[in-house]
Amino acid sequence: LKERFFVWGNTWCLIKANYFCGVGAGNWKIFFPSCGLQGLSSAEDDFYTPGELEFINISVQRPHNDLLQVLSETGKIGFSLLFFIFLLLIIKTTINRNSNTQILFYSFFLGFLLSSQFDFPKERTEHGFLIGMYLPILLMNITGIKKNNFILPSNMKFFIVALFIIFNLFILSFLFNRIRGEIFTKELYTQKFNKNWDKVISLAKKAKANQYYTDPFAIPLSWYEGLGFFMKNDFYNANVQFAEAYSLNPYNIYVISNLGTTKELLGNREEAKVLFK
Repeated sequence: LKERFFVWGNTWCLIKANYFCGVGAGNWKIFFPSCGLQGLSSAEDDFYTPGELEFINISVQRPHNDLLQVLSETGKIGFSLLFFIFLLLIIKTTINRNSNTQILFYSFFLGFLLSSQFDFPKERTEHGFLIGMYLPILLMNITGIKKNNFILPSNMKFFIVALFIIFNLFILSFLFNRIRGEIFTKELYTQKFNKNWDKVISLAKKAKANQYYTDPFAIPLSWYEGLGFFMKNDFYNANVQFAEAYSLNPYNIYVISNLGTTKELLGNREEAKVLFK
């Protein structure tokens, strides 16, 4: 419970620092360490956290509060949009409270909202599926829209279908690249464990070629590639990759420490001091 409150407190730190636009969708776990990890009891004193004396190595994936995560990632703009959608549903459902179907949906969304306070249902497939299924039905019940109301000219139907196909092809292409990137990354973990550094470099390159730039722990694939070069004593290319990783995640302890090390090895002591400060 203490850790949960600590994580929520750090999330508020992110919200206050990026109130209007947020840190970007999906970027919570990247920016979370920027508020410091001192006080997180599960942290191991192995590595340092920027700006602090103690060495800490921990990767927190989510705040276990979807509303705080949405507010920190999308800022006031994204959170306000979510808030007004829920508010509209509540108002409309209250007005039409005699409908058993609408009361059922109302209960579902309130349950979803309550769960969001202590968990992360928006990341769960089953919850997303239910929301996608219930929301259109709920809106049709609330507004009284019937199937026969949707009468469109033939050319408009063609345009909508074409737009739908193009959009879904784009999504499928993105998903295909994502899956390939995850496959390469999974194999990369195995090769890293086996200390096959040539394979690690190759797999990191392949994953990045599929627009897959960070692993599920927010560690950039460039860091793995840099590690491969570092273990082969190619400090120049290692530094290039660690610098790229730093641009993607400047708060990851592995990235910071390894970039500082390569800069020291290449004679850039002052730059290394800034990173280890």
